[in-house]
Amino acid sequence: MAVVFTKKEKRSIIIRIVLIILLLGVIIASIIGIVHSVKVKRGFNRIESDYSTLQSLSEEFEFYYYLDDDNLGSVSKNRTEYTKLYSSSIEKIYMLLDSYNSYENINNVYYINHHINEDIQVEEILYDSLLEIYQLDKTTLLYGNLIEFWDNQFYSIDDQQKRLNDPLNNLVQAQKIEDFIQSYNTISLEFKENHTIHLHVPTELVSKINMNETEHYLDFSIYRNAIIMKYVKKSFIDKGYIDGYIVSNDGYVLFFGGRKNITNFSIFDNYNGHTSDIGSCDLSDCTALVTFYGFPFTSFYPYYELEWEGETVRRGRMIDEDGYAKMDFDEVYVYGDMEMNRLIFIGSHIILGQNIDFDGCNYLYMKDKTITTNDSNIIVDSSYEVVYE
Repeated sequence: MAVVFTKKEKRSIIIRIVLIILLLGVIIASIIGIVHSVKVKRGFNRIESDYSTLQSLSEEFEFYYYLDDDNLGSVSKNRTEYTKLYSSSIEKIYMLLDSYNSYENINNVYYINHHINEDIQVEEILYDSLLEIYQLDKTTLLYGNLIEFWDNQFYSIDDQQKRLNDPLNNLVQAQKIEDFIQSYNTISLEFKENHTIHLHVPTELVSKINMNETEHYLDFSIYRNAIIMKYVKKSFIDKGYIDGYIVSNDGYVLFFGGRKNITNFSIFDNYNGHTSDIGSCDLSDCTALVTFYGFPFTSFYPYYELEWEGETVRRGRMIDEDGYAKMDFDEVYVYGDMEMNRLIFIGSHIILGQNIDFDGCNYLYMKDKTITTNDSNIIVDSSYEVVYE
């Protein structure tokens, strides 16, 4: 016997069928999504942390590791292990070096800056990093207030306001820099037993610094990302994992010592407002490379220009002895088989026009389409002049 449905019942059945179809579509899409999310290719893959607490890390660093090609099962398993190790290591060191934020139960750089004239026990990696940079480049480490000043200048205001607030055009800002420079020689960092440090800041200086609304005595500055990358590398090498490399958004590259998929690194120039690839340098035998650009290479890169007494003044991430941020070159590359912090130290001296022993590393710096280098293997566009030293 035929079953007869009322209009209301038919409408109800149609709605149920539509809902079932939609539900099946969601299930199928979810399955496809899961398959794609776990699909892993053999070879070098980007490993991303879950960044449970620090979302910005995915924009600041890119980590690549060579995944085994035995079978897809082992590749997926290894990726999970590498992701877990990468997440834990980079988040730990990132928080320890943070000079702008506090974290529960973590004595980091921010904590030290807000507990001056006290004995503070810190984790071994932070203690060792402070000691290394204090011995290598004490000035930069203790220029925290100047670093904060220039960070605010680079990142907090538009280009027109940057020029108006620049110390060359603003006497109040110029006085702040003078105050910071005078205070530098009165600050010191003492290293004690059991990973204990003591940041000495004279009482009379504290009141002056507070007038400028800052308590930012220590900052790793140009060395921060290198220390983060170095710690990630150590965490992997300690477990025997050597086939990876990590890149920062400010132009640092650190290899772990095993396989590489980068043997040539592009040389960029920004000529007449246009950034282009004009050559390459060979990284086959390099442990690390650091770059410094005299133009806004990425949105993170601190840079601006202003006119002063008929000349163009460039502001970059390097701070000179007079307290002013400086970048006289279009770009500087330093690379070789040595510690990244040492390469950064050398690069800073090139930018600031200071004499330095290059210790066998390679370098190049460019200005007005002229490249000066000690690397005879670089390849550049024929429109550029190359001067070999």
